[in-house]
This record gives sequence, structure tokens and C-alpha cells, in this order.
Amino acid sequence: MADPGEVGRYEEVDLDSLEMVRPRSVGVEHAALSVMRQCGFEEKLAELGLNRPQIAAAVGNIIGRMAHPGSGLATHAWLQQRSGLGELIGIDFEAMDLNRLYRASDALYKHREALQDHLLPGTVDLRIRRDHHAV
Repeated sequence: MADPGEVGRYEEVDLDSLEMVRPRSVGVEHAALSVMRQCGFEEKLAELGLNRPQIAAAVGNIIGRMAHPGSGLATHAWLQQRSGLGELIGIDFEAMDLNRLYRASDALYKHREALQDHLLPGTVDLRIRRDHHAV
């Protein structure tokens, strides 16, 4: 017998009447975001002076390029039209200007060494410098 408090909590739904509107992917986004958070990536960006919208744009750039490789313009379209990343991090990528993504890419490049040191501590710099040729 149903609990009297349960009455009215259930509705019948005709499954044939359901329509998918604006479907979004979240699988790869969730996995990548989880790894970024385990590494403290967003906190490091904040330490480097990026604000919340800049951090969201940087995260969107990285995950977008990983999940759907392409140009900055293609990443922007993917974030706006196909990805559920915005819902996962609480940012409206549909309203985000393409230039914000470009500026976030510039910030990532500007801070690349600090980010590499944060993500890969203790690694050896194997870049060959022009003034130090290998023998």
C-alpha cells in the first residue's frame, strides 16, 4: 500500500511524446574536469591572477581542444552548441564571446612555464638552447 505522503508525486509520461532538445555531451568533459581538479589546475590559474570567467574560458579551451580538436573558432562553437561543460562549471558558454577564449589562450601561453612546473614538478627541462649545443 502506498504511503499517503507519496500520493501526487508521480506522473505518467508518454515516452513517445518526449523530444530531445539541445542535447549536450558531458562524459569526456566530466573526466577531464575531474583530473584538472585533482591537479589543482583551477586554483593555480587563480594564483596566477585569472578571475572566474577567465578560468572558465581557459578550462573550456583545454577541454575543448582535447575533446574536439580544432581551431579556436571550432572550440568556441563546440562549447556553445555541443558540450555540457558550461553546466558542469556553472558558466554560460553560449553567452561567452570568442575573444574571451582567445584571451584565455594567451593567458595560458603567458603562464605556460608556471603551469608546467605545477603540473609536472621535478621534471627536467629538455629544451635545447641556442647557446648550448649538444655534443
